[in-house]
Amino acid sequence: MGRDYKEYHLKEIKRKILDSTRKLYNQRGAAVTTEEICREAKIGKGTLFHYFENKENLFLAAFLDAREHAQEITCQDVEWDADTDSVIRQVVYNSLNWAVHFPEEVLFSQNYNMANRRIMLNREFHQQVPGIFDDPRLYGRIKERISDPDLEEYIIMSANMEAFTLAHYIAEDSKRMENHKIMDFAVNRICGIFSVR
Repeated sequence: MGRDYKEYHLKEIKRKILDSTRKLYNQRGAAVTTEEICREAKIGKGTLFHYFENKENLFLAAFLDAREHAQEITCQDVEWDADTDSVIRQVVYNSLNWAVHFPEEVLFSQNYNMANRRIMLNREFHQQVPGIFDDPRLYGRIKERISDPDLEEYIIMSANMEAFTLAHYIAEDSKRMENHKIMDFAVNRICGIFSVR
């Protein structure tokens, strides 16, 4: 029991640091200090640097953690045996649930993305940080719909960006999800991206 508790405790400390980082970054951007993050997380500076080498690594870790969480939620309870359009719709709606329940992660991801635009637009980054349509259970099915291999990377990146833009829109005001016209339009638009022949 001691070892399990210790591992749980260490994960909780890391979680507090990442959540505090996202919250403060959303308020102050990259100008937020490690002192402020430590105060928000109620930890000492040594604890923070035990987990993260420097502030830039901390920001990147907070971003990657949010993306991993988004991927986990997005693929949760998807009926993978359904037709491709149904699976795409389920994945998009699940990403919106991430936006409703974890808006701080979505807003942080957007803010971090915008601050690091040059890094985010390169191919290597997109290979390391998957979007919602990069899940192997869906990726192959989507690829089959794209007849021109030269467009494949661009189409999937466009759909990922469109879905993320929609998640950001919802994270700013979760009541927007109640507007079924907007939701249907956005989901149909994303599905339409994959209708390229």
